[in-house]
Amino acid sequence: MKRQIFLRSLLGAFVGCFIGVVIIICISLAIGGASVIWEVERWSLLRQTLTHFLLCSVVCLPIAWAMGWMADQPGWYLFGFVAMYAAIWLINYLQIRRRVQEINERLKQV
Repeated sequence: MKRQIFLRSLLGAFVGCFIGVVIIICISLAIGGASVIWEVERWSLLRQTLTHFLLCSVVCLPIAWAMGWMADQPGWYLFGFVAMYAAIWLINYLQIRRRVQEINERLKQV
């Protein structure tokens, strides 16, 4: 009995680690691959943001659903996902805007 528990636990640990690594790779590919969207200069900031958001959602939300992270209350999970995305986007936007202002000030001095 103890041996069977040990073997199942060991197998479960390996399977759990494998699933975790696969999820991390999928998310990394989506977010890392989606970063190319920000380099398309002919697109507006709104189009870049919506495209990036949709791509990340298509990858992250099915994973969250499959893992049972939003089993009981998917609305709250979606709200949290959108809120975190918006907060991170806003922080990045403000940092970039500040950098642009600093560059413009330096250019005025030249």
